[in-house]
Amino acid sequence: MDWPNLIVGAFLGFLAHWAFVEMKEYSERRKLRKAYSAVAGDYVNFRIKANGIREPTGGTVRIVGQPDGSFKAHGLHPNHVVEWESIIRMSLELTGTGTGHYRYIDDAGHTGAQALTFIPEKRCFIVTATSGIGDEFRHYWKRREA
Repeated sequence: MDWPNLIVGAFLGFLAHWAFVEMKEYSERRKLRKAYSAVAGDYVNFRIKANGIREPTGGTVRIVGQPDGSFKAHGLHPNHVVEWESIIRMSLELTGTGTGHYRYIDDAGHTGAQALTFIPEKRCFIVTATSGIGDEFRHYWKRREA
């Protein structure tokens, strides 16, 4: 066996695989940022009642883009104190949809999952959240215009 060539070949193979994976992930992050760059901003938060009526919560949802293509969301009280936070990942396969995981700041046990639909024409999200104990609730986040 030619050990030096075997070691160099294994190293080059590892390097090529690493570069391929990095470029693939970079490409996906870039596509996500391009597809959903308009999502970041402040949204007025409404609770959707059982009869479909949107009831203002008085709060705001602030969505900020992250370098990996995901978004960090903060639910703010009217006095701008953060009530909850979430990491949202939008989909490239199912355009306009995403998933999130939220947690309340003051109650670490109060967590849950979010299913989000972004409607770019209306600049809004429809959010269905399921708490860790199975309660389901819906929200409508409307982009706050400057």
